[in-house]
Amino acid sequence: MSYEKIFVVGGTGNIGTRTVKDLLQNESNLVTVYARSPKKVRQLFHSPPNLSVIQGDYTDVDLFEKSISGHTRLFLLVHNPELHDMAKYNTALAERAYAAGVKQIVMISGLWAAFPYRSSFIGNAAYEAETAIAAIPNRGMFVTLRPSIFMTNHLWIEIHTIKNANTIFGTIDPDAKEPWISTNDIGEVAATILQDPILKHRNAVYEMIGDVKSPKERASILSKVLGKEITYTQIADQERYEYLTKEVAMEHIKAYDMLLQPWSSETKVSPGFSILLGRQPEGLENWFEKNKAAFL
Repeated sequence: MSYEKIFVVGGTGNIGTRTVKDLLQNESNLVTVYARSPKKVRQLFHSPPNLSVIQGDYTDVDLFEKSISGHTRLFLLVHNPELHDMAKYNTALAERAYAAGVKQIVMISGLWAAFPYRSSFIGNAAYEAETAIAAIPNRGMFVTLRPSIFMTNHLWIEIHTIKNANTIFGTIDPDAKEPWISTNDIGEVAATILQDPILKHRNAVYEMIGDVKSPKERASILSKVLGKEITYTQIADQERYEYLTKEVAMEHIKAYDMLLQPWSSETKVSPGFSILLGRQPEGLENWFEKNKAAFL
């Protein structure tokens, strides 16, 4: 791997933290993290000599434009609760990055971007951001990572019912398959791509499914890990919607989207994913083992 100067937007969340840590392990990488809280960056990464921090927000496009100069690659993860702005800000940052000489952008999108056009609010926001960047004239390479359902969703959506009622609630059939991914695996793949030769990945789109489990299988795994019986309770759409909007405080359009389950019996771990990782992807059982204290 050769010397790189890598700019990171979105480096303090679950995915970005793993990406930055992996990049910093290679001392020939010069890593710039663009974040609202330099203090948080220093707490996460302990200020190694190859780390620089710029205090800024993805909405401050002028500051980003000044800061990106001289960098060769960009990790782009815009955590934007107002999803209708995703294309706007991703495109604005990407345009300025390519104009400044960035040769490769690695963007975190989502598996929902592959859904039929406008069939999902969340998926359509990701799709529009991807297509807007891909359409930039004379751009550099653009690699898109499309992760499936985050395993970390259990820590904010499912944790209350697991801890308080010993159950997982959902609307799908107990034996229906669902695609899951570890945020650590996403971050690790991003770091690898940002250090590989640029032409190796060109303009790839990588779908990321690391494990496939049914709700009944998830409950069984949790029972084993936690040492107590966890069940799966199938509920009506309305009941699930009310839980998401009232207990999790999710806005209507996102909660409605969460009821969409376009997975099929053909859903499987992404072919070739182990090639990108250099190992087998993390499974739900291992993830639950590492995070079991949160559910007890």
